[in-house]
Amino acid sequence: MHLLAASVLALLAFPAHAQAPPAINVPGQGQQAQPMPAPAAPQLQPGQFLSTTPPPPGPPAPVPPSSGPATPSAAPLAPVQADWVAQRTVELRATDKVMARTTTLTAQLGETIRFGPLSVVVRDCVIRPPDRPQDAAAFLEISAPGQPSVFRGWMLLSLPQLALVEHPTHDIRLAACKP
Repeated sequence: MHLLAASVLALLAFPAHAQAPPAINVPGQGQQAQPMPAPAAPQLQPGQFLSTTPPPPGPPAPVPPSSGPATPSAAPLAPVQADWVAQRTVELRATDKVMARTTTLTAQLGETIRFGPLSVVVRDCVIRPPDRPQDAAAFLEISAPGQPSVFRGWMLLSLPQLALVEHPTHDIRLAACKP
């Protein structure tokens, strides 16, 4: 009964004067699936760059022959911003694990600050320019009595897990870099 109803619906959906839908080849029913050919990679000439915008419709534009390296256009280029901007002050978030207290420490470049048994020397502090995603980084040297270096390296505000201070009773993380 269901087969008859499906046949009637098919006839109503496609009258005799309309074209029938194309046949669909399903792999596994007498035919083998064929892999699709890989798309053709664009051929670039020296000095030519791959554009992220699609080409205009129509035949491709001819590439002029080049006798040497590409010459810059007459339009002035926008100045390149520095990747990081130097700052003078660092803010650190210090945690005393025994007392469960968090303190904000502020220091200038080259200054040594103490937190519990730890001595922290700030060597550099930088931030990203305003036109980039916000981030800060500081180069710190952290030492404790009897240990020459608990930590020496860069701390990133956005990725604190990359630079952990391994001390049993105290923890120090970067909070901000300020002018």
